[in-house]
Amino acid sequence: MLLELPFLRKVKELLKRWGGLVQEKAGDESEIRWVRYEGQETAALHGWARLKGFDRSIEKLHRSYKGKVWRLLDVVRQSMVFESLEEIVRCLKGICEDQELVILRVKNRFDPDFTSQQSGAYRDVCLNVRLDNEETHRLGVNFHVCELQLSLKDYKSWAMHSNGHQRYVAYRNTRAE
Repeated sequence: MLLELPFLRKVKELLKRWGGLVQEKAGDESEIRWVRYEGQETAALHGWARLKGFDRSIEKLHRSYKGKVWRLLDVVRQSMVFESLEEIVRCLKGICEDQELVILRVKNRFDPDFTSQQSGAYRDVCLNVRLDNEETHRLGVNFHVCELQLSLKDYKSWAMHSNGHQRYVAYRNTRAE
């Protein structure tokens, strides 16, 4: 996917600027260790999101969008992890001021009106954005939409090593989403 690497570079730039965390491999696979992203790439860092899988894309197209391919907006996606809501707010303000990012939609799962049943108790801020810069124009992907999730470290760790994500998938399946 042509947009995957330019979007990842932008997310790394945002992480470095706004003090986001990345997952670091630990000796014990059950342990999740988070470190500030400083821009250095090492073998110990991992956790960059992959493209949405083919099977899940087809499932979502069928269940949620009735085959309307143009509605599937989160094939290219990344996640940014922070220690506090204040850090998320600071990063959001920075994203709003970023000349290369166009925010199309915001889903705020931290909003008290957003019920935990809708997300399997998971909370984050999910943005649909376009990356509009020289490279994306040259590649012809400046109108493609990406998903950017801003998460709290504790929620992300919980979702990764608990049944939190499985509960969300089960709930999503009952709603045929």
